[in-house]
Amino acid sequence: MAQLDADGGRAAPAAHSHAIVDDHRHVIDMGRLDMNSRSAAAHVDDGDSGSAGSDDVPSCVVCTEPLEWVAIGPCGHRVVCSACAARVRSIPNPDHRCCVCRTICPTVVVTKVAAAEREIAFSTLPAASEDGRAGEYWYCAAMSAYFDDEQQYEATKEAVSRRRAQYIAQFWLRVFFASLLGVLIGSIFAIGSNFAIGSPDWVSSVGIVSGFTVFSVGLTIIFYFKN
Repeated sequence: MAQLDADGGRAAPAAHSHAIVDDHRHVIDMGRLDMNSRSAAAHVDDGDSGSAGSDDVPSCVVCTEPLEWVAIGPCGHRVVCSACAARVRSIPNPDHRCCVCRTICPTVVVTKVAAAEREIAFSTLPAASEDGRAGEYWYCAAMSAYFDDEQQYEATKEAVSRRRAQYIAQFWLRVFFASLLGVLIGSIFAIGSNFAIGSPDWVSSVGIVSGFTVFSVGLTIIFYFKN
């Protein structure tokens, strides 16, 4: 799962401690994380959600955009926006670990940042496995998330669906081009084989072309899912 530096790629001061949060060695500035947590708490206490132009507005530790909707897991961290949570927790590489502490979070609750300080009893959440209403929440199966707002649920579900459609289209496009490549290489070998024996052997030619096509497609699928 790709994580971004919370400072938008800028080098953090030497005095700040950092935590490695994924296999690609991207980091989250823990000093900024502490600042975001304090800012979020202050805004909840003041009843003010802040504005995008204020330095005190809490921001997502992944995309650094101001937090409006936040995803909360059983670990208690509440500094990742709903959009980033959707990207991380859905296909093609769903990762249900917390972006901060890497704790496995089977489910998350998406709520307004102003209401994020309330305690959430995950053990009492209604059981759900399909999209739709679940008690007082709406459940999105693609990211294993409960939403307390229907409009935000619908918007997120639509975004996840578009992402899924793009992923499937990209997969089949790669399979198509891999097939063409296999047919091309197989045809070259088949022509060379026929030239060597001095007469066309259609059965052998079809076998060679089919073999290269299957090999090319299989290799593409393996590397696609591996990456």
